[in-house]
Amino acid sequence: MNEEDDAEVSLWIDEKELQHEKRETLNNAVAKLTEGRYSPIASTLNTSWNDVSMTQQKYYQRKMKEVIQKALSVVVPGQEEQM
Repeated sequence: MNEEDDAEVSLWIDEKELQHEKRETLNNAVAKLTEGRYSPIASTLNTSWNDVSMTQQKYYQRKMKEVIQKALSVVVPGQEEQM
């Protein structure tokens, strides 16, 4: 492996770690908003939406809906559906 390959691997690992840290922060915030009644987001989608299975698409859609609903419940409590 040459220096250029090492740099690419390092950047990829750093990006993965950053994604993990951000996902963990998001999961902690939503868990706090839901008083622990929340199953954390398990992964970050790093491929094209069209390249993942329908099951994976439904998972990400469900998790994003949960996160957005919880955020709306703080900003516009009781009016989430109107948003």
